[in-house]
Amino acid sequence: MIQLDKQTTPQTDSAGNIIGYNSQAVLLPNNFFLTPGIKFDWDNNTCELDGEIYYLDKNVLKSSTTSAIPTKQDWLNTYGNRIEYEYYDFHDSASNPSGNPKNVYRALYIDSQERLKYIFEYTWDAADNIKTTISYAPAGAEAQHDKIIVLLVQINKDEKKIQKWIQNDTAIIGKLTDTSEQKFVGWLYDGSLLPTNEAGASVIVMDDNKEVNAKWLNYTYLSLFNNDTLIDRVQFTEDQSANIDNYVLENTETHFFRGWQNVDGNMVAGLVEMTESLSIYAIWKLKINVQFDCGQGYVAEPLILPEGDVISLDGIAEHTNLVIGYTIQDPETEKTLKLESWSVNDVVITEDGYTIGTEDITITANWVEVSDENPDDNPENPDDDSNNGD
Repeated sequence: MIQLDKQTTPQTDSAGNIIGYNSQAVLLPNNFFLTPGIKFDWDNNTCELDGEIYYLDKNVLKSSTTSAIPTKQDWLNTYGNRIEYEYYDFHDSASNPSGNPKNVYRALYIDSQERLKYIFEYTWDAADNIKTTISYAPAGAEAQHDKIIVLLVQINKDEKKIQKWIQNDTAIIGKLTDTSEQKFVGWLYDGSLLPTNEAGASVIVMDDNKEVNAKWLNYTYLSLFNNDTLIDRVQFTEDQSANIDNYVLENTETHFFRGWQNVDGNMVAGLVEMTESLSIYAIWKLKINVQFDCGQGYVAEPLILPEGDVISLDGIAEHTNLVIGYTIQDPETEKTLKLESWSVNDVVITEDGYTIGTEDITITANWVEVSDENPDDNPENPDDDSNNGD
């Protein structure tokens, strides 16, 4: 402990100068001189803390150690080794529910023994205007007042946070945590994302007051259904696209997979911007067995096609190697026969083709006799009768 004299009544001469003190001895802890908020009057050898004045006359100092009251130069030499800063923002917060302005910025001296001493303090009013500037440092540290304070305003959705920085310092703005509904992208300044450091925090040079805004992207989901059963759910963000063609289901024994449709029944394919969540439903078509009755000894392998498909005359010709108007000589009757048409259950297939339903079908070739005196031209057979059953 250190014993000092606590000033009670100063003694003055006729001119009002202090010539002595009426005081009483008090015991104080050894770290008394490191107490934040202490003010020294080096000219009058006094110090003041919390409205109490203590007399610094070394002649009356009594201590259990050899500690001595420092001179002004001793103080500067001891506590001028390192400067750090601390920030507080208690305005309208849980720490200050009354709403009274309590925004504080302090500079500190750290000595070689890692002891701490406040040098000066700024406080702000409710409108973030500098309200008071208080120096707790002896003369010589006042130059620290030349530091210019700038404001960093961080806006996240409906929340606003204000921090004080020394001008031209680099502010580090931490990344925000993703939520179940949104992904945090970064901090925007003047419409552009700020660069980030290795930890993913954004950085900005505080050469002036700055306002930054948190950028979030909503999560969207592509939900894939098969017969109303959810089979997959893929996460995107609202600025991404989904390639629907990447999602293909295997054909079954009885059905072909034909693609996807939305809840309105419209076909969905290719790239789709995922500005909102999307549900798509698998489209299945029955496998229909298509037989060919070519007649006249011609044989064609059957086809398996999906319901709703259209088989055209050109498609039939490509598969059977028989085209409309093709003629042959009947070896038994020696009459000329011409392929007049193809039909399904007496329904003639036109140039527009034939739409396959949900039942297996047989496509039948219709041959007619033509007069030997005036036969039609015989269209070229692409495979030179290679499919002839004879």
